[in-house]
Amino acid sequence: MSNDVENCPAEEFVKLCFADDSGKYKNEDGYRFWKNFAKPELRIDVWEDGCPKIYNYAKSYDALPDPDVNSYNLYEAHIRVWNIQHKKSNNENIQDIKRNGRCRCEIVTQDDKIILGSDSIMSIYWHRTYGNTPQIMKKISEDKTNLLKEIKELQTRLNLFGVEKARIEKKRHYNASYPLYKEFIWYYLQYSNTIGGFMLFPRHDCSINQARGMSDRIQDRFDLTLECIRRMYESGFPTGSNPLFDMSKEDKEYFEMFGSFENYAKFFCLNKSYDGKHNWVTEDCSAVYDLMSENGEDTLSKEGWPTEILHCDYKSEEKIAKWWTFYRNIMSRLDARNQQIAELLSNNSVKDL
Repeated sequence: MSNDVENCPAEEFVKLCFADDSGKYKNEDGYRFWKNFAKPELRIDVWEDGCPKIYNYAKSYDALPDPDVNSYNLYEAHIRVWNIQHKKSNNENIQDIKRNGRCRCEIVTQDDKIILGSDSIMSIYWHRTYGNTPQIMKKISEDKTNLLKEIKELQTRLNLFGVEKARIEKKRHYNASYPLYKEFIWYYLQYSNTIGGFMLFPRHDCSINQARGMSDRIQDRFDLTLECIRRMYESGFPTGSNPLFDMSKEDKEYFEMFGSFENYAKFFCLNKSYDGKHNWVTEDCSAVYDLMSENGEDTLSKEGWPTEILHCDYKSEEKIAKWWTFYRNIMSRLDARNQQIAELLSNNSVKDL
């Protein structure tokens, strides 16, 4: 898919791994996402001080560019998709969604404007340091049975996006000497960087997006973030209602534009399930599905707050199995959301914008 996403056929939208154009505004030869990921020096099977040593060949995080920061195509896709929703919803609080700077979006409202940043909602903690997660991921890296099973599942998902593209990308960037865990992460990143894996949040210091990543009670889980947002709508945005209670003025104005949690969830294609694969919230938007649920169908309690996040005894086989449950649930949400966005795009052509 070219950078000219304005005229890109709708069916191509969900297929693109947006990370792959991250080099556009840097050194084209030195910062391509998959090219760097394929470097022999990038040894994510190396564990140092309990953490995966994934940046050992570079001095900065930019060695693996972040699509949310660097991907031109990702923001062009955000603008196109959510403008379709804006025009369908007839939300009078929003006048337009357009580009602001190189990789930012801007919602133009009747009275002012709100700057938005993209953020992945697909955290599986493969290079994070919450609690015991490094030790958990080390155990996962040794779980050959589940790794092989999920690699095949990811291959199937990517093949649905076009066998030829997946084959060419693997031939270009994949090294047969990779350890199994790195192969798993390679396929995971290929699929998780599709449009259904990203959301928009207000971009400013101390934003709700920053807070959800820093909170020990949320740990960047998007299901818990959505439950916080649902409770805020339900209780009128008071302080103290949940772990993200300290909402800034900018965040409050942004969420109030949608009027209700139902409108917010439907706007961002979070509510339709397909073929037994649940999206993030129930179809009527009354509840948020729990990523830690064994069957993927339980919803988060409307009373209290979930106590099980990711801190656990990583030596326990039961707890390692829980991580696989979490992973499969989050991938199910990505499947359903990608399909909902694809359905939205297929019913709206470029000329409709």
